[in-house]
Amino acid sequence: MADIKYSKLTLIEMDDCVWLNRRVVIEQVLNILQTYIERNQTMKLQVRNPIKIRTLEEYRKYLYGCRFCPMCKPASDVANVTFLESHTTRARAMMLWRILNGYSDFSERDVELLYQSTLDSISWCWCVHHYPVSEYILSARNEVLKRGIISDCVKQVLDESSNHISDGISLSSDTIFLSSEIGESGSSIASEIALKIIKMVYSNAEEVRMNLGNLHFNLGDFDETIKRANGLVELLDKTKTTVKYTITDGPYTLWMLVVVFPSLGIKLPDSINVLSLDEVIYRALKEKKLDSQKKSRELKDIPELKVFFYDARIASFLAEQLTEQAAILPEFDGPEEALGKGDIYELPRKILKTLGFQSVYSVW
Repeated sequence: MADIKYSKLTLIEMDDCVWLNRRVVIEQVLNILQTYIERNQTMKLQVRNPIKIRTLEEYRKYLYGCRFCPMCKPASDVANVTFLESHTTRARAMMLWRILNGYSDFSERDVELLYQSTLDSISWCWCVHHYPVSEYILSARNEVLKRGIISDCVKQVLDESSNHISDGISLSSDTIFLSSEIGESGSSIASEIALKIIKMVYSNAEEVRMNLGNLHFNLGDFDETIKRANGLVELLDKTKTTVKYTITDGPYTLWMLVVVFPSLGIKLPDSINVLSLDEVIYRALKEKKLDSQKKSRELKDIPELKVFFYDARIASFLAEQLTEQAAILPEFDGPEEALGKGDIYELPRKILKTLGFQSVYSVW
């Protein structure tokens, strides 16, 4: 397989969409995500110069420019639903600017506003100067969390997101299936099916259920994210054999391993190749280890079965070519390639096609 060139990407997307073209991403680049596809179709991901989590003070010049600018108001997704000016990107930039300059301090309502809206990457992309809105909102969340002034509901979410890990782990395989997204959902059936398919390609694979702290990172709790990342590294270091392949159960798990962890100074063992579950499923189909005809036989009486396919927002950080701006417009009706390019987009669609499904899509 030919080498895939991944875009140079900024770190912070979180719970929001990123609609930046390649030129903008290069201008904003703080972290370089470089991917090599080896001849055996194993994805070797390496992150160089990981982004440093910055303090609110370091965003002063952005807040200065953002505080009076109304241009991204159409892209304030939450404000367009609530019709509250306080939910706009500009209003929160003004709030943070005043706090940064000592004109006020975080009130209960200010803290509430940090979590009532998304991390604003829509506004980030809409902005003519592409200010990193997501980053300073995340930095502010981290600040209020360190001060211990987060709201009770946010604290409850953080407390209830348990650091679950498989009991009695004693890994002896060189291949692990890292179940984080599936593990959080509590779906044992999904993980059992995924592991069964993985073993068609990697017969000695073992499952590890572990919450990697994606939610904590999004809510500004970097310390807990680091703690969970170190837990995974310690587990890998204690294995009876050298782990060569770590297969992630979804794009957020993949993103945590190859982007977030390095940004927090967490380094996985050099021996590890990080794979997505999509890669393994597609390989199993391609090598005829997974029967793609079984579905056709079982569903032969349903000739026009269609699947609505929605790309994970975080996929944009693992894309060869990012989502085109046209794909965010309400009247968007194709081409589908405008949603994004690269294995992170194409492999799931190839899997559906191989299984005989038709897929439909909508605006991103």
